[in-house]
Amino acid sequence: TSMAFYTDGLTDVRPELGSTNDPYVERFERMCHAFTAADDAETAASRLLAGALGNDPLDDDVALLVVRRH
Repeated sequence: TSMAFYTDGLTDVRPELGSTNDPYVERFERMCHAFTAADDAETAASRLLAGALGNDPLDDDVALLVVRRH
């Protein structure tokens, strides 16, 4: 079992002008799809960062902690 804690910098994203989509929801959904509780903590953290950010630039600092219980 794993749990992830993160600061708002991981999910905060500025909307593009004229976009009707909610970029926060899109990024959060990408994070949810990337996170696998069966992964070790390091792999889970890497997947979360890659899944959430993709090629998007960071607008804020990010802190991420993944804890895995054995």
